[in-house]
Amino acid sequence: MKSHSTFDKNIFLITGIWLIVIFIINPIGDFPLNDDWAYGVIVKRMIEDDTLKLINWGEMTLVTHLFFGYAFTSLLGFSFTVLRCSTLLLSLLGLLGIYQTVLLMKLDKRTALIATIVVMANPVFMALSFSYMTDVPFMTFVTWSTYFFIKAYNTANKKLLFIAVFLCVWAILIRQLALMLSMAWLFALLIDSKSKQFTLCWKWLPVLTVGGTLFLYSYFMKQYGMLPANYGSKLDLVLSNLSNFDLRMFRNSVGYIFVFFTYLGLFLTPVLTFYSWSKLSKRMWIGIITYTLLISGGLILMGKALPSIDNIFVDFGVGPSTLLDHPGGFRSIPGGNAPMILRWAITVLGTFSGSVLLIVTFDWLKKPRREINFPKVFSFLFILIYIAPFIITGYYDRYLIILLPAAFVILSDQLSLKPSIWSTGVMASTLFVFMVFSIFATHDLLSWNRVRWQVIDGLIANKIPLDQIEAGVEFDGFYHFTDDDPEWWKRITPTYKVTFVPLDNYNTLSVHPYKKWMPGKAGMIVLSKIKDVSNEKP
Repeated sequence: MKSHSTFDKNIFLITGIWLIVIFIINPIGDFPLNDDWAYGVIVKRMIEDDTLKLINWGEMTLVTHLFFGYAFTSLLGFSFTVLRCSTLLLSLLGLLGIYQTVLLMKLDKRTALIATIVVMANPVFMALSFSYMTDVPFMTFVTWSTYFFIKAYNTANKKLLFIAVFLCVWAILIRQLALMLSMAWLFALLIDSKSKQFTLCWKWLPVLTVGGTLFLYSYFMKQYGMLPANYGSKLDLVLSNLSNFDLRMFRNSVGYIFVFFTYLGLFLTPVLTFYSWSKLSKRMWIGIITYTLLISGGLILMGKALPSIDNIFVDFGVGPSTLLDHPGGFRSIPGGNAPMILRWAITVLGTFSGSVLLIVTFDWLKKPRREINFPKVFSFLFILIYIAPFIITGYYDRYLIILLPAAFVILSDQLSLKPSIWSTGVMASTLFVFMVFSIFATHDLLSWNRVRWQVIDGLIANKIPLDQIEAGVEFDGFYHFTDDDPEWWKRITPTYKVTFVPLDNYNTLSVHPYKKWMPGKAGMIVLSKIKDVSNEKP
């Protein structure tokens, strides 16, 4: 097979499609989404005070993410639009990294292009790309680090290994979980019986460098009093759960594993249509059908039909919906739920694709050690080590997108380079549905938030005191959060509320419709004022 060139027309095609998506959705709007208010607050203070001070929200290292946002806002001025655009740039770089990584696995450019668009069309990836959350930037640096790790192994090029380690260090200063990638390199080389080009020193170099960086960061931040109290709380939770592990936790962990494969299967469905189905024996087909019926049936009967884990991909859209009148905001959106039969169909599809992933994994693990190639071992170990703590504690759906590039590597030799017309048709259809859903849902997420903050800005312009406004988690955090008061939210005594629906004991002052592309009830943002205060409009 001919070697691929560094640049080709698909790079410009991926860039063009992503720019069209950005134009359609429209990223403009100076407002935070989800938890990115907390990161925006820090960047804003960096610009105003020339100081870096992390706040006690989250437990990540975070600093390279902050400095990247700081570089953009220093040049263009602070706004969440600018921060959002910095993420959109990293999203594009991440997509190009996925494309190049798939090409490394000797797949043709068309398959690499499809795999890249599968990630682009993922509702979790797309929604997070239009925010200043850390997930997509972290994914981008891990993806490119993975690419250089594999290429360094293939070429025995130590310079490429240094690039991989540098990118992994950058990633670990966003999230500690990048340490898992360097650990996967070490364990994969220790398993690889054919590896002669890397001595023990080179095997240990990445994990010692990346782990050492994390240690030094933690030490110096703690010495200077800059380490948030929540830092490392996830590790504490893992250790606590392990020390108190019981039958209930075991049951939960088994459930997390099945849900993990169901979600990952759903996310990979378009590219799995290119699976070499002829490799499946009659016994394998019986196993796939049995697994699909049992697991999807179990999830449906337990009320866990997809989407069933929190955060971004929610019922009939993307979220979260964080206004306080919408308590299901981490698993649904206002304006109508998806028909239950549609959720059942998605669950069956995800379970079916997840069963294929399981078969691919088990079939590969049964091979003799000498037949197991390094990129697949490396990617498999990264997935295994990365997901292990979350099987103990639970996870958000956004934690899973980081695993898509590694999954492509594992699937690489199971995909047909000459798929049938049927497979191509199913791939195109599912990919189109994913893309349309993700674009429409992300558009709606920004649309209602844009109107929400127009209402908020109107209240502020009319000099309504901030502690008299209740307008959702992002507003409350951005304007009221402080490390000095652990119960900071109690200082809010709302006279005015911004909600999705009219409230009891409040007079509706105004109703503001927002453009909604997803099916369901018309979208609106409601401004209300408590009844025992003057009804005069602000």
